[in-house]
Amino acid sequence: MKLSNLSPSFCCFLLFFSVSALSDLLRKRIPRWILWLFLPPGLISFLLPLLPPEKGGALSLLLLPLSLLPGFLLLLLSHFSCSALGRGDAVFFLISALYLPLRSLLFLLFSAVFVSGLVGAFLLIRLRFQRRSARSLRFPFLPCLLPGLLLLTAISLFPSAF
Repeated sequence: MKLSNLSPSFCCFLLFFSVSALSDLLRKRIPRWILWLFLPPGLISFLLPLLPPEKGGALSLLLLPLSLLPGFLLLLLSHFSCSALGRGDAVFFLISALYLPLRSLLFLLFSAVFVSGLVGAFLLIRLRFQRRSARSLRFPFLPCLLPGLLLLTAISLFPSAF
């Protein structure tokens, strides 16, 4: 699977991200119906390139478990951290593995961890000045994907510029 010039698969992923991030931002949760709604198009976008016998199709199928690994690790982290990271965020990454190549998925994950670290540090400093406890501090994770996703989209649209 290749990310190129806003393919239908990538456009569907952008819609999936937008709806999920907005829900995460407003309600601090991602409803199951959103995840179930975008699972079938993700499966189709992953399996469709495998139908014609083209170069790399079988390799894509072999790389699927590797692509799902970040989502499964986030699911484990969600479970063992008493839901400090939401389960919906982890399932979002599982479904995203169907839409995106592994390299793009890892880039999004690492950029989101970096941005969420910056946001968390800012919020901790702000709470420190307000002399409030940070024990119940929670903020949505998916909107932290936005800077990385914008860069990924720019690279997809203008590959020669990067």
